[in-house]
Amino acid sequence: MKRIFAILLALTLTLALCACTPDNGGTDTNIGSIPNEELIGNGILSNFDLEDDMDASAIQITLADNASKANGEGVSVSGNVVTISAEGTYVATGTLSDGQIIIAAAKTAKIRLILNAVSITSKSSAPLYVSSADKVVITLAEGTENKLSDKNVVHSGSDADASAINACLFARDDMTINGKGKLTIEASANGIEGKNDIRICGGEYTISAVNNGIKGKDTLVIAAGTVNVTAGKDGLKSDNETEADRGVVTIVGGTVNISARDDGIQAVTDVTISGGSVTIVAADSKINCDGTQHISDGCVK
Repeated sequence: MKRIFAILLALTLTLALCACTPDNGGTDTNIGSIPNEELIGNGILSNFDLEDDMDASAIQITLADNASKANGEGVSVSGNVVTISAEGTYVATGTLSDGQIIIAAAKTAKIRLILNAVSITSKSSAPLYVSSADKVVITLAEGTENKLSDKNVVHSGSDADASAINACLFARDDMTINGKGKLTIEASANGIEGKNDIRICGGEYTISAVNNGIKGKDTLVIAAGTVNVTAGKDGLKSDNETEADRGVVTIVGGTVNISARDDGIQAVTDVTISGGSVTIVAADSKINCDGTQHISDGCVK
């Protein structure tokens, strides 16, 4: 983690005079303002973070009220709760009016879940919950619209409570979201939250959250995509105060639009913006960081 933080700072200084550029226009194969090979070579992203193909060999999960099913192993269904428990690639499609997908696998497992026109509402918890894995990649299938909603859930625990599930899309381990589809989130607490690292590497997001829009406790990286956040508290947030190299928000590409009733971007250790376009309307600070800020000219409006 310390190595990644130092690399991000070096990349920021290198690009300090660069103007903002929109994400991934024309035939450019890079996902953001910094070349993919540089992001991968420096350990900021991995090849796994960027996998967004449909994968014909993936296990198919069909979501339907009281009738969900899968065509392979590693998936169990109990009522309207679908649990993925084995390493592999899965494609989910369909609707649950009050249900949940849970990823609960070994701590060594790498899991990729492709959302292919999925709509999940939960009246009791997070519609999509990563309980355990080594790393999870959520892919938004190209041309699809996906939706997660927990807007009627009353969350009882605070963000400081390690056992609480306080987000519509919640992960206890590292999670990346990529793809060329759309995801709408309607959240009664946080929109997207990860207890470790969150990376966004593509897709179009419309997030409406009563609390924070996107929260990565250790790090939050946006490398590509269009991210629209309306938040009752902070727009983007990283708040690990116990480790010196964490609590970091980094934007290296994409288009980010934030409307927040507290801070637009809040981080404990560092905020780095070295690419992309960021527009913030905030009742408090556009950027609030007790540590350092490294921002390229013209990148924040």
